[in-house]
Amino acid sequence: MAKNAPSPPSRDRLNPVVFHGSVAGIVTFLVLTLLFTEQAGTFFDAGLAWPG
Repeated sequence: MAKNAPSPPSRDRLNPVVFHGSVAGIVTFLVLTLLFTEQAGTFFDAGLAWPG
């Protein structure tokens, strides 16, 4: 009986558009949060207190 050799893994598993877009969004969020810490703190506190 002949054994089927496993196919090599795909090298194109990373979608560059999605990856770089996500990195850009995360970096933008971090920079804005670091620049506007007071406003970010107020925003996050309001979000934590929202349902109650």
